[in-house]
Amino acid sequence: MGPLKGLCHLLIDSNLFGYLPDLANLAIAVQSGRWDQQGIDEQIFWLKRLQSILGMRALGDSWPLDEPNYRALSDLVDSELAILEA
Repeated sequence: MGPLKGLCHLLIDSNLFGYLPDLANLAIAVQSGRWDQQGIDEQIFWLKRLQSILGMRALGDSWPLDEPNYRALSDLVDSELAILEA
């Protein structure tokens, strides 16, 4: 949750509000425990959506890729997808 929350704060501070709804929805799901109640297909769907937000045609085009929260969240999403899709 740390990198996700940190990235949300940084986006707000940078006035990049367009990326917040999906990130906030994921943060709410994780914080409330609903994330673990979702099926694998639903988790994969949302992780792929988040991966596309973090990707090069979205936030990855305008965000420093070495920013610690961005990098940690990107790595976490990639590893979770690899595990769920295996």
